[in-house]
Amino acid sequence: VEINGEIHRVYGKTNRVKWPTVLADGFYNLRIRVQNAYGLWSRWAETAVEIVNYPQANFNLTAVEENHSVRLKWKRSFDRVQIFRDEICIAELENQELEFVDFRSCGAINYRLRGITEEGYYSDSNTVALAVEIGGAVLANAENPVEWIPLKGRYKAVPEHICRTEEAMNFHHYSGRKWPLAFRKNQWMAQHKFCFSIEKEQLNLLEKIRGLSGQEVIYKDGRGELVCGVLTEVLSTHYGLYADVEFKITEAEVKEG
Repeated sequence: VEINGEIHRVYGKTNRVKWPTVLADGFYNLRIRVQNAYGLWSRWAETAVEIVNYPQANFNLTAVEENHSVRLKWKRSFDRVQIFRDEICIAELENQELEFVDFRSCGAINYRLRGITEEGYYSDSNTVALAVEIGGAVLANAENPVEWIPLKGRYKAVPEHICRTEEAMNFHHYSGRKWPLAFRKNQWMAQHKFCFSIEKEQLNLLEKIRGLSGQEVIYKDGRGELVCGVLTEVLSTHYGLYADVEFKITEAEVKEG
């Protein structure tokens, strides 16, 4: 099924398709074709459709900063609720939920909800603006980001954040060409290195950081930087009154092996 250039595939023997995303009011060009067991496609069947939304009622959104995160609450239940942070959908809730905590919030943010009924009609909430201010920097386990590890500064230097990004490329040399041809693989690697100091009275924080090795973590700081990924390496150098700690976070999709 294709609507305005966006394609949605449905597998199996069915003659009913529910479009997975919400369409705004307006006219849309719709095309559909089917494939048989031998891999042969039919011709496109085309039509035009007008989408008219009937909002069910306005509902009010409230948001408060809480423990370096944002707690969202609303009172009206829907079949589905989409949560937008700065106009990007970050979550979709079902089961009549009326609350959501955004642990990946940092800096100035705008939140908005879209409630969707079982029939497909939607209603938008009010927009709430707030700021999540971080003193220094914090680090937490992404699966249970309740206890944030404070990272304040560096003893004899400024805190450090080095980001290295790399795109995977294939290079091939051909006869008669001086330079190789580069082929993009559309695969990226992003790795962040952080350096902080920990006083000797708080070396238990170092043990907590080490305990996050191999885990998906969330890092954010007072500059508004937010990094989510896997903590892949922890290096510590101990001195008399403090210890320098260096750790790396690699952005990745985490899957259990």
